[in-house]
Amino acid sequence: MIELRRDLLNPTLAKKMAIFHIDKDYVIGNGSYLTDSAGTRYLDFIAQYGAVPFGYNPDFLWDTLDEVRKKSIPSLVQPSIPGEALKLANTLASCSPGELCFCTFCQSGTEAVEAAIKMARSTTGREIIVSTSNSFHGKTLGSLSATGKNSYHVKVIKEAKDSTLSRLVKLVNEAQTQKSPTQRFTDKFEKYFV
Repeated sequence: MIELRRDLLNPTLAKKMAIFHIDKDYVIGNGSYLTDSAGTRYLDFIAQYGAVPFGYNPDFLWDTLDEVRKKSIPSLVQPSIPGEALKLANTLASCSPGELCFCTFCQSGTEAVEAAIKMARSTTGREIIVSTSNSFHGKTLGSLSATGKNSYHVKVIKEAKDSTLSRLVKLVNEAQTQKSPTQRFTDKFEKYFV
């Protein structure tokens, strides 16, 4: 078998994981358990940071996917109003508090953050997004701009000198030198929670 390079996806993370001996190759996921290529079984306390709330490979999801396959239900047809997504949006609206007026489905946390930034900006007309120190919101440009860890966006700032991100960082840096930064930029800030 060909030896696979371990540095192609994220070299920094690969090195850190190797140091702590957590660079496992999980080959089986059932319920709350993962099994690595050596056959060692682990109880997964992280659950993909909450992305697999039902555990790995739950029967009811596979049954639903088999039903989709049997019925040949199309997915990701553009442009269209997907029927199954519309059913789910209506179900969520019917059981959500208040009056849910929009539903956006995302495939990742960073995609959800990007959608939240776009919705906040389009609703308020404000450009600046406020987040907390040491926060992490994803690795796309918009999500990185709201991430409060320099280690994640210093390189991006260098590479995007004239980008919106660098203009926002400049505004925030200017605001920090003022006596009351929130007073100067109150009309440009929008609170943001994920």
